Amino acid sequence: MTPSPRPNAWVVAVSACLIGLLTLGSSSFLTANTSLLPAGAMAPSARDRMIARQVGALLEDAHYSQQQIDDAMSSRVLDKFLDALDGQRSYFLASDITEFDTYRLRFDDMIRTGDIEPAYWMFARYQERTRQRIEYALELLDQEPDFSIQESFDFDRDNAPWSTDRAELDELWRKRVKNDSISLLLAGKTWDEAAEVLRSRYERVLTRGEQIKRRFLRFI
Repeated sequence: MTPSPRPNAWVVAVSACLIGLLTLGSSSFLTANTSLLPAGAMAPSARDRMIARQVGALLEDAHYSQQQIDDAMSSRVLDKFLDALDGQRSYFLASDITEFDTYRLRFDDMIRTGDIEPAYWMFARYQERTRQRIEYALELLDQEPDFSIQESFDFDRDNAPWSTDRAELDELWRKRVKNDSISLLLAGKTWDEAAEVLRSRYERVLTRGEQIKRRFLRFI
């Protein structure tokens, strides 16, 4: 007898649906506040809402599984969704996660009804935090780090606590930039050369975020 798929497969499917709509869908580009979304944020189109409903119906009606899209699944979907956005916990603040948690038991309803604005709102917050972090990282490159101070940087932050405030995130990113710099210095770069490489690298992160927005402008 073939075993039923693990519930986590459903979580991945719904999370992938949300991420896919955000990056590949036909979302509209807002010019004014709509519901949760800030001005200028991407908003789900009618097609996006339809796709979400279809995915929900497909998963619930699958003949090989008795799993239901319910509150338990909703909670896991939120965790998976946040992990897809910021798995290394380097952008969101703890206060952001607290806000997002108000929707923990509503992702199942969002998929059924197609009212997926909360997922877009979380993505808009992610873009905002990313922009803040990269702008700060670029500022740090204006001055060479003090390499005489011995300190460590934790690469694996999957289970790290979310930063409580911007000062804590600033410290995390200061160490990250210093670590990135050291890697390039060990490869034979001078500080000026390393700073230029990192500046280009960080600016590409900002560019990718803006490209997502510009991509959606074509569908207006």
